[in-house]
Amino acid sequence: MKQVKWKVGLMSLLLSLSLGSTVAGAEEGSSFLLTPVKEIEQSTGFYRDKVAGGEEKNYVFYLSNLTNKPLDLWVYPADARPGVNGGKMFSTRGDYLNSVGSWAEPNGSYKVALKAREKKKLSYDFTIPKDLKAGQYVGVVAAEEVKDEILNSGTTEKDKTTLLIEKIQRIGVQVVFEKDVDKATHSMSIDGFKHSYIANGYSQLTVKLSNNGTILERPSGFIRVKDSKGIEMFSEEYDASAMEGSIYGSTTADMVYTVQDKVLWPGEYTAYYEATYSGETISKEFKFTVTQKEANKSLEELTNAGVIAGGGLLEWIKSHLWLTIIIIFILIIFIVGFFFLLFLLLKRKKKEDEERRRVRRVTRR
Repeated sequence: MKQVKWKVGLMSLLLSLSLGSTVAGAEEGSSFLLTPVKEIEQSTGFYRDKVAGGEEKNYVFYLSNLTNKPLDLWVYPADARPGVNGGKMFSTRGDYLNSVGSWAEPNGSYKVALKAREKKKLSYDFTIPKDLKAGQYVGVVAAEEVKDEILNSGTTEKDKTTLLIEKIQRIGVQVVFEKDVDKATHSMSIDGFKHSYIANGYSQLTVKLSNNGTILERPSGFIRVKDSKGIEMFSEEYDASAMEGSIYGSTTADMVYTVQDKVLWPGEYTAYYEATYSGETISKEFKFTVTQKEANKSLEELTNAGVIAGGGLLEWIKSHLWLTIIIIFILIIFIVGFFFLLFLLLKRKKKEDEERRRVRRVTRR
């Protein structure tokens, strides 16, 4: 019994370290601040409760204008989602919610107008599903700047989402519900792979790593790429734990890796991906092809960016070492054969010349 309590206590400690107060925190020069009540802010910095299912929880937040002028802000509930390679992020305003964010009331987003240096109190009620499974569930109450010039810019919805994430300050405070975390389901899967190129011509490898369980995971592992001859072209280890790269339960993270030290030339490649989490290891292989057109474009962009000089001949040699050796070997055989044949021809000609001279001497006699 003591051993079980010790394990549960250790798990709770690790989960506390995994969770954070402000998901997208206020940086220097921020115009506003969203915080839980003072007692919570000074301890964990986020709300965290043990639940059984079916109950209702109320939480209070404070939204503060840090500027000397009026400020309009959007406030809304959100689902916790992993960032690239894992991390503390959350859904954008207007996204479909299927987890803790959908349990909140008020639901949807609403605008809050703050006077200069004003601080307002916000209240959210969360209704816990009666059939909640054992595990850990993370939601966010978020606030973001109102940027009408972006929303009315005429860009596509996808571009607007990118602009919102990159250019609009967002702050979120986590709300964490835990039910029998020692009985939580641990399950992950590797669900997809894509090879693409970024602006400067580097190859980018993206793996879809899903947490199908009911508690966050911080996996470690590696990716390795080989060509059709089995020669390793790229490898990289990763450790989400060291980077606080949380992948929340029932979410999928884009695990992104950039091949910066070489060009992947036209041909067939195999990407092997391995992930270890909670004592379990999973792996998967993916086949992908680099076309001549893709390789030429990558080489051109790398050259334009100053990454590769002189057309990339050295890179080609490095990437095709065995083929280069075979070509050199064939050239050596050709050169040796050429000179050997030339030697035989010269020797034959010399012999013929000597025979003609001998015939002339005999004729003169």
